[in-house]
Amino acid sequence: MPEAQETPIRQTEGQFKLPTLSMVLSDRAEGFSFRTKAVLRRRDAGEELPLDDSQKEKLQSSMIEQMSYTAGNVAKEALNRHRDNPDNEDAKSEFSKRRKEYLDRFHPIVGLRDIEIDSNEIRANIRPVSFALYNNFGVAQSSEELLEISKASSTSLGIITADKKLIVQNRSPRNASYAGVTGASAAGYLEIKFKGQNGAQSREIGGELPFLETKDIKNSAIREMTEEIGIEEDDLSEIVIGGLMHESIRVHEEFALVAKSKLTADQIRKKAFENTPIHEQKFTEKFVFIPATPEAVSTLLTEVKCPIPPTHIATFVAAGYNLMLEREGKKAAQNWMKEIEAGIKENIQEIDSMVKKYYEDNSNVINQPTQRQLSKIEDDINTYTRMHPNATSEEIEKARGNGIKSLPERNLSGYSALYLPREQGLPGFNEALKRAGLI
Repeated sequence: MPEAQETPIRQTEGQFKLPTLSMVLSDRAEGFSFRTKAVLRRRDAGEELPLDDSQKEKLQSSMIEQMSYTAGNVAKEALNRHRDNPDNEDAKSEFSKRRKEYLDRFHPIVGLRDIEIDSNEIRANIRPVSFALYNNFGVAQSSEELLEISKASSTSLGIITADKKLIVQNRSPRNASYAGVTGASAAGYLEIKFKGQNGAQSREIGGELPFLETKDIKNSAIREMTEEIGIEEDDLSEIVIGGLMHESIRVHEEFALVAKSKLTADQIRKKAFENTPIHEQKFTEKFVFIPATPEAVSTLLTEVKCPIPPTHIATFVAAGYNLMLEREGKKAAQNWMKEIEAGIKENIQEIDSMVKKYYEDNSNVINQPTQRQLSKIEDDINTYTRMHPNATSEEIEKARGNGIKSLPERNLSGYSALYLPREQGLPGFNEALKRAGLI
């Protein structure tokens, strides 16, 4: 495992720490406020990225994928048709429509720089970061120069219902990492439109972000909450920034927010179902409810053997800390945090030991692709053949072979975020929470 970098968060009192993560928690009911010190450009015109040729190729491939995700490729094709037929009203209308779809989906990620925490205020410089840069280079192995342009930030949220339940998500098995595991109530990148990007995106190379305030951090978390669970801003009675964390493997900062809903668990379950398209509705829930108590949070984090992403662990800690702060005050909350920190580290070690034992007893699976991976490769082959209709059988088989070669190695010493829990001998989400008596 790469060595953890020193956190850029300057306040040390009250920090929660794991081997790859540290977090500062607010000890006030209103949580942290946030203020932008300065807005930094992504880069100056003509400025070269600090990348070698192989890194540039990797980035270009990732940018093509991002264009596809944001419908940028569709907008580009519509633009080309409009340029070829500038007087054609249908082509012009189609381009306007596709361009709007792209701009609605494309928001730069915000990166925090030079972070300071004074009293109960977080201050930082901000700069736009592309997903492609963060996805490829926001890692501990990158140079400081590369991290300066690729380090991103995000939000994660713990939601407490009106009848005192805490929402716990089951992360999608389609996620690239930490698939199928326990997750925070909602989480996502801190994304903000460029200044003036309501009707037209800035054409400057770097673009310019607006100054961010506390409400912008909260609004970003609320957007993720609405997308993932269906709860809207009007359904909340309160939302606060409970903590700020720094992760040093997938290098980024993350705001841990805690929200209270006006809705009960049953009302939230019903609303989420009603807001889910018919073709996406499943009989198995995407989230469950556990008691919203410090004791239940402690059980979730120290006894459940279905892993939790480190930043989501920290968000649940922030929720438990907030609950303890309300119930018994600052000193009790700090004591709870320190006690649970030791229990979390022990639980992580136990999970790693379970995985190691699984591979010792099932060495035949080590070099075998999982059924999930094989299905993904076949989906990629179908995409490849659509894009290359004249590809020969030899070229298709080569593409399939490259897909198998690119599969991640298993971690024989412990849990890997690139494999489902059941693919490495661990209980699944529902089974693990039932064993712990939480559902």
